[in-house]
Amino acid sequence: MLRISITLFLFSIVLIGIAQNKIKSADSLLNYSFKKEIAARILLYEISKKKKDLESIYYYDQINKANLLSINDEKAEAGNPVNSKVLLNQIPSLESVKKTLDENTALLSYHLSEPDLITFVITKNSFTYVKNPINYFFNQRIDSLCKMIYRNSSAPQNQISIHASELYTLLIAPIQQKLSSVKRIIIIPDAELLSLPFDILLDSDNKYLIEKFSIQYLYSTALLLDKKQTLNDQSTLAFTPFSKSSYTDSTIYYPRLSESEKEVKNLPGELYSDSSATKQNFLTRVNSHGILHLATYSLLDNKQPMQSYIAFYPTQNDSIYKLYVNEIYKLHLDSTRLVILSAAQTMYEQSEKSKGLLNLCNAFKQAGCSNIITSLWKANDQSTSIILSKLHYYLSRGFSPDVALQKAKIDLLRNTTLDQNFKLPSNWANFVSIGNYYPIKHGLQWRWVAFSTILMMLLYYFTKKRVRNQFQNARNN
Repeated sequence: MLRISITLFLFSIVLIGIAQNKIKSADSLLNYSFKKEIAARILLYEISKKKKDLESIYYYDQINKANLLSINDEKAEAGNPVNSKVLLNQIPSLESVKKTLDENTALLSYHLSEPDLITFVITKNSFTYVKNPINYFFNQRIDSLCKMIYRNSSAPQNQISIHASELYTLLIAPIQQKLSSVKRIIIIPDAELLSLPFDILLDSDNKYLIEKFSIQYLYSTALLLDKKQTLNDQSTLAFTPFSKSSYTDSTIYYPRLSESEKEVKNLPGELYSDSSATKQNFLTRVNSHGILHLATYSLLDNKQPMQSYIAFYPTQNDSIYKLYVNEIYKLHLDSTRLVILSAAQTMYEQSEKSKGLLNLCNAFKQAGCSNIITSLWKANDQSTSIILSKLHYYLSRGFSPDVALQKAKIDLLRNTTLDQNFKLPSNWANFVSIGNYYPIKHGLQWRWVAFSTILMMLLYYFTKKRVRNQFQNARNN
């Protein structure tokens, strides 16, 4: 298998070179990374048309994803970006991926090559792909839906539902039968799909996708296998810079996040609020707890991804309170298992394919933490607080980040006491779980704990009764 993988890898390099020759006439302003991406797309499209062996198709799809991750190599500082050659060497074999997945999990890798949408489905026991035609209106639907929810627009709910249903028909319905026994889906998106929160897709029964599956995102199977697959340290290092007051200067305005402190209230660990939630305190205390929770603002700059940043308590000097992506790369987060970034404020540019989010996630991974739960846009402060407080509750019960997030969202959707506005997709679908694969576990298995406790009590009772009877018989004799 290793020899096959190496052969396929070397062969793919040759084919990428051939494919790149096909696009020499393209605009000279296209950078090398973009050409690599186009070349990989041409390859995969040609292979899928000719129906080559599935193993080759899988590799070329993942090569495309690895190239996408390195799309900003030329813009990033040396040593910071994800090295595409390293990623290509880390692409696991198809059999390795299948062995890694549990029986409750399916991995979905989407590939857009007009005029087709190719969906790869990998489970523990199978690998297949489905090819469906798409047109201009497919991208238009994604763009319209994202704009409606990202910008908290006043678009009618029925209009959002129509788009969500149409996209479910295109993205999930063709593979629905293959997911019949699955409880979790790991999604590797592509192109315009990078910006889409799959949670809100609606099936024919008017059920959100998140109500049927926990959803986790990856950007390549090269990032699937990681040694850190436990979240034993539940203590939290939390920062809430804007819980008491807002901030404004000549260039930016950060409204008060009055509910942000409730997200982390009474959690074990350390909490830094307002004037104590400085960048300096962050740099001093980072990596001291298993969970890092930042209830603040961040800018995911899709046009200049390396200018994305996370804001701490403001000071006069811009660089003192903003933590930029290149600084995150240099952190040491080997003891941090999960980063939770809430109240993110995203610069939405559909055509830029969420490069800011890609870079942010890559930065945390390179720093040592592969798992991040982040917000794609700023939602209602109160609904955010409700979801994240529930998230911490389920994490403390032993659930993996994606399952804990799913349960938190479902709790909000089924809460009959909440205002219906909190249940609009724009107020709960903003959080996504990105990172490591965790086999599905059922929390702390409290049913088995209770059963074992009762069994031990009964055993103790009958043993004691038997000894007492034996002692009584001995006395009578």
